[in-house]
Amino acid sequence: MQDVGRRLVFYVGGFDPRGAAYYHGLYVREAAKQAAVNGMSIEVGPRKRAGRLVSHWQVHAKDAAGEVETDYCYLHWDDIVRARWAKNPLAVSSQALAAFWFMVRTGAWKRFYRLSWPFALTAAYPFLQMV
Repeated sequence: MQDVGRRLVFYVGGFDPRGAAYYHGLYVREAAKQAAVNGMSIEVGPRKRAGRLVSHWQVHAKDAAGEVETDYCYLHWDDIVRARWAKNPLAVSSQALAAFWFMVRTGAWKRFYRLSWPFALTAAYPFLQMV
């Protein structure tokens, strides 16, 4: 088995209005926690734009087993999401409830439950959270 020395990671977020700055900051914070737990060194470079649709940063990780360089590319589409995301938290909640009710009414949630109860629970989570 060959060790990995370089990685190229592409991140395409879900329907989430938070952009590259949020995820870069999250990566920096969580990498520091991971390094502390595993006794390794993780350096996260600054976030840079690589054109209109991509932001990227580099990660250098080192432990007793070796070193890995990772180019982390965040693929932008949060501008599209922001244009369609409700600005009011009550509207977001209303949309989540409507989507869940649609799934229950059409039988989709029941089919999801039969296929995978964890997925069905995830689909019901917004409703359960509001209840």
